[in-house]
Amino acid sequence: MQPSTASFLELKNLLQRHFVRYWLPVYVWLAIMFSLSSYPRLPAPFPGIKIADEIAHFIEYAVLSILLSRAFKNSKKTILHEKKVKIIIP
Repeated sequence: MQPSTASFLELKNLLQRHFVRYWLPVYVWLAIMFSLSSYPRLPAPFPGIKIADEIAHFIEYAVLSILLSRAFKNSKKTILHEKKVKIIIP
């Protein structure tokens, strides 16, 4: 017994929406972090504060942790179980 094409396309669309909504922001933020870290000298984010660099890094990684926890939290419930899609393995 083969799953119908409609259910396959529905599952594919659901997976794409899930990725765009929860995981794409994580990858975009990681790309921003990587690109900013490749510059040898950036202007101080908070001029006049001695620990400005540490504050900037704290904020940077706090945003990453929020995005990751959001993505993992919403990935706990697998999409396959939410939609009760049956996958037949030969």
